[in-house]
Amino acid sequence: MFGKFTDFLDVAWTASATSNVTYNVYRGTVSGGPYTLQGTGISQLTFRDESVTPGTTYYYVVTAVDANHVEGAHSSEQSATVWTP
Repeated sequence: MFGKFTDFLDVAWTASATSNVTYNVYRGTVSGGPYTLQGTGISQLTFRDESVTPGTTYYYVVTAVDANHVEGAHSSEQSATVWTP
């Protein structure tokens, strides 16, 4: 799900079964949250998180937002640790 690099993480997810949605990406530093919104209104299935710190583990969830601006439930949580050179 994630590529690991020294100064960013690429987050990717599977498309929602609902058509015409955008996605919100949330990130936390503790498993289970709390999560902070990192990206909103994303139309593709990837997000590059460029505000990461080497050696830190991040926990991500994604939500789908429909045309009526109704946000769905969080996806399953995924984690990644930024590589430390």
